[in-house]
Amino acid sequence: MYLFNEKDLKNYLNNDFVYETVSKKSDFFGCSYNQWLLKSPQKRYIFSRIYGDLIESTGKKVLDIGGGLSNYSQIFDSIHDYLLIDSLDHDNLVEVHMATDKDYGIPINKILDDWYYYNTEKVWDVIIANDIFPNVDQRLGIFLDKFLPVCKEIRMSLTFYEGKFYRAKRIDADEVFTVLMWDESILFYFLEKYMNKIFDYNPSGSCSYDNQSIFDNGRQVKYVIFKGKFFEE
Repeated sequence: MYLFNEKDLKNYLNNDFVYETVSKKSDFFGCSYNQWLLKSPQKRYIFSRIYGDLIESTGKKVLDIGGGLSNYSQIFDSIHDYLLIDSLDHDNLVEVHMATDKDYGIPINKILDDWYYYNTEKVWDVIIANDIFPNVDQRLGIFLDKFLPVCKEIRMSLTFYEGKFYRAKRIDADEVFTVLMWDESILFYFLEKYMNKIFDYNPSGSCSYDNQSIFDNGRQVKYVIFKGKFFEE
């Protein structure tokens, strides 16, 4: 378990290799995720930790949940057995089709849907869920129970806040909710169920709000790697 912090962010920016890639003009340059990476050194730093070894390796079976389209999409698709599952709600799907369809642009192996509806018997080397749980999607337990049995490892960035809440409206009804974001205590209460599957599990002292957040909105982000059913020592 690793808490993203200001010191390591500064060290990463001495060699901001993610920026070098996402700043290049390509069919994916204008995609939302590529633009977020381009504009946010914090997101590039987190990306470098979670995806960095996959840039240097080849031939892995990689399932990327909510990974978005960026200049790295073509790289991962060309050097790994790669599948992206993302509804791409922030992108123009017609433009996405033109950019990634085999008859028009650069083909990317993808499913434009909610991960919940995807079922697989394939054993994945790496499953990634970056910047999704539990701030955007609170179905963390459902996700882990669904995918831990079909992989060697799951890599996740998990976000938590202190006293943060949002007003939100259902897209399929008129109801309006006040949603309280998970704080550190809620996150670790939940993770206790999976403690034997987590690398370097350490709830005592591993996180602290004394640590300065790398984001302006105060959110803390922890990198957690889970051992899947097919984990190899």
